[in-house]
Amino acid sequence: LVARDERVDRALGLDPRLSGINMKQLNELDARARKTLGRRYATASMETINTTILQIVCKQHSLPYARVVNPEGLKVDVFVSHAWQEHFGCFVRSVNAAFPNTIVSLWICATAIYQTQDKSVIARSIG
Repeated sequence: LVARDERVDRALGLDPRLSGINMKQLNELDARARKTLGRRYATASMETINTTILQIVCKQHSLPYARVVNPEGLKVDVFVSHAWQEHFGCFVRSVNAAFPNTIVSLWICATAIYQTQDKSVIARSIG
């Protein structure tokens, strides 16, 4: 196991310009959310995805989700903003609609930053 402080240091040391995910990876996260949440997916917010998937993946790998799916990093093309209470499915559909048939790398807060319940870790990772 990686010690807590080492995990934070690793997350802090990552270049945010390489913390992107591609459209396929966003859609795979959506599929995972559908499978994990079942009927609850219909009302799932970004915060729900964070607590039920992203925080768990971050803890298991001691990395932000984007670096789990792209260990060498993926250079960001577009910054995508989200609200924690917005419907996750609507968010995914909106991003897909904005970039149809486009190869693009997205910086999304929920996937680019190490997600945890420990607010002090998040504060240190974003400055």
